[in-house]
Amino acid sequence: MNFPSALTAAFFTAALLWGPVASAAPVPGPEARDIDVFTRKALARIGVVPGLSLAVVRGEEPVITAGFGAANVETGVAVDADTRFYVASATKSFTALAIAAMAARGAVDLDTPVADWAGSTKLPPDIARSITLTDLLSHRSGVENDPIAFRAAMSGDHSPRLMQALLAETVKSADTPHGTFRYTNTGYNLATTLIERRFGPDWRALVSREVLVPAGLTQTTAWVSRARRGGVVAVGHTPGPDGASSPSSLQKSTPRCSRRAA
Repeated sequence: MNFPSALTAAFFTAALLWGPVASAAPVPGPEARDIDVFTRKALARIGVVPGLSLAVVRGEEPVITAGFGAANVETGVAVDADTRFYVASATKSFTALAIAAMAARGAVDLDTPVADWAGSTKLPPDIARSITLTDLLSHRSGVENDPIAFRAAMSGDHSPRLMQALLAETVKSADTPHGTFRYTNTGYNLATTLIERRFGPDWRALVSREVLVPAGLTQTTAWVSRARRGGVVAVGHTPGPDGASSPSSLQKSTPRCSRRAA
């Protein structure tokens, strides 16, 4: 891979789990020492970020790969260069790219109504005829579906059959009409549920096939269970009233009901 000649920095601080590729640490130089000092000062000043993993690359050579702070403030497990982090809604970029790759092959059309390719679904027909994948992926569909969004992001209690049934709960937004930007999870939940219904792979398998494998991202996975088998996964933290961070009550887990075992 060719990188820009300027320093390329990647900070991994938070539905994909990412771990830097294991490699020998570069010999520290002045830049690496400066970055190390700056990062430690920044963490101390910010206070609410327990830890992070960092990589800086020039050309094809690493300047620094390192971990700072704790992966879990309760257990004291330290972050290192190979700690895996949950990247939360950054997953949307990977998902959109995977669907765009399908479109580039002609497998699906981003700009035709979903009714034209999705087949028989529980999505209300008037909505299926009026929205496209581009609408859903660009947060401009003008529709809502709180039950499907809750199941996908919060409860972990869902199956393909249940998510297909919940398509019926999709409604037009009362205050955000079609074509108006409003950031939500719902568009991606609907898009991936429809694609799974029509083509088979769930979003995790789709992202792996279309993006992660072709890009050689062997340390990145959409399955939390695989990430945990491969090493330390940092837990999510939230700041308390006193400003001190503690593990969040919401932690990513394998769905309790799934056609495909993670």
